[in-house]
Amino acid sequence: MSPEQTGVTEMEVDTTTDIYSLGVMLYELLVGAVPFDPREMRRLGFMEIVRIIREVEPPTPSHHLRSFGERASEVAKLRATNLEMLQRQLRGDLEFITMKALEKDRARRYPS
Repeated sequence: MSPEQTGVTEMEVDTTTDIYSLGVMLYELLVGAVPFDPREMRRLGFMEIVRIIREVEPPTPSHHLRSFGERASEVAKLRATNLEMLQRQLRGDLEFITMKALEKDRARRYPS
């Protein structure tokens, strides 16, 4: 869910909402996980989930991958590469594109 879909404001849902969703999908394709831990989110109350979606910046894909510990090598192997190469590929354009699509302020996301 994009920040504007949390229902806290009266913002119109538009193409940038789809861009946010595509950013989440790209994030998951790159590192095998969504930006925020679903198990953690399920433990929280609704208003805390809304606050996180609206205010907390997700970790960059390369940072998220590093947090996997030993599982990070498995993620890299599933992407037909090694961990060092995957981390190198993530830093740069792939990470920039992903994080721009996940901007909290929809005016800063790709317009289409």
